[in-house]
Amino acid sequence: MQTQILERLFTRKEFDLAARKKFDRAAGRRYGLGFGIVLVLTGWGLDCWELAFASTELAAVKIFLACLTLVPLSVITAALAARVTRWRRISLWIITGALTGLIALQLPFEGMSFIAALFDPYARGARMFPPVSTTLEMTLPLALFGVIGGACVGALQNFAMALAWDCSDATNRLTFSGGLMLLVLTAPFALTLGALYDGAANAEQRISLRLTERVIRTAFDLPPDLDLSNPRISTQSAMDYAASTLWRANFSRRYVQSISDYAPTSFRDVFVDVVFDNGFIWRCQSLHYGTSLSQCQDLRKTYTDLVRQFLRDGAAQCENCAIRIEPDALAQRAKIAGSEPRQITLTHHTGRVVSARIETATGAIELTLTGANPIILR
Repeated sequence: MQTQILERLFTRKEFDLAARKKFDRAAGRRYGLGFGIVLVLTGWGLDCWELAFASTELAAVKIFLACLTLVPLSVITAALAARVTRWRRISLWIITGALTGLIALQLPFEGMSFIAALFDPYARGARMFPPVSTTLEMTLPLALFGVIGGACVGALQNFAMALAWDCSDATNRLTFSGGLMLLVLTAPFALTLGALYDGAANAEQRISLRLTERVIRTAFDLPPDLDLSNPRISTQSAMDYAASTLWRANFSRRYVQSISDYAPTSFRDVFVDVVFDNGFIWRCQSLHYGTSLSQCQDLRKTYTDLVRQFLRDGAAQCENCAIRIEPDALAQRAKIAGSEPRQITLTHHTGRVVSARIETATGAIELTLTGANPIILR
């Protein structure tokens, strides 16, 4: 009689505490996994798509690093949180939320620089993607948003696991509906944080690349004798067409873009390099957050002339830019002093680095030109 009364008051699952603990650990991991995946897809999915569409080098690096750091961090946090009391659970998620904001701001700069140096020896020793002050100013606000989001996710975890437990099957395993409950409860906060991280860390960086991609596409989509007075031509199309007019004959349909330089304060004005498969290298400065192009040039010609100046005079000048010559470059020049260059071969490397190989009758040297303004000659 007593057993029957207890069975009415408590379900079989509530008696099986060991099974419940085991279930909570598994459900906790899935709770964190759902949060991490939604966060990464929202914060870096659009960025990866747009960079890949614009034929940008290292387009998938940021989302790869986000998957490598934020997803495991979320899974570990949720797994630990499933084992502790409510306030400790919330504290764990608060710390994780703050960390996600800090990591999000480092991926476009330190993360990208690390990967560039890892795969391209010419990028080593140069800070390929230095942080900008306007982005660094977002560190505290993003960390605070992460704290708030983390607190909410932590507070909801126990409730989410209880709902998932109620939906479990006869063998105490997580069902599809239970997993859906976990995802539905955590997704809004992951979506919000991901959108904030994308806007703060990624959006401004890709605007300039979208502009140059659009100009190149316009050069192929519109005829060379287009009548710009046609009222059906939009203002944007007319501006893109005008920007491509002098260079369209040099373009090819296959190319790779990279950011070569920007101011230390913001991404307002950005230099973009485009390397075409026909050998042409195009450099332009994107102004006012990707509204127009300026100072477009044939980088192969510009750098060849600059290297010749340096070999002849020990100094060099370029229009609308500064040049800084490092002692290493002067030491290299001394090795072939008095010899005329027979051939200068330029190779564009990751991001802002271009290498120049100079062959003379007495030997050969190699110089690197880093950045766009200033250009650092090493």
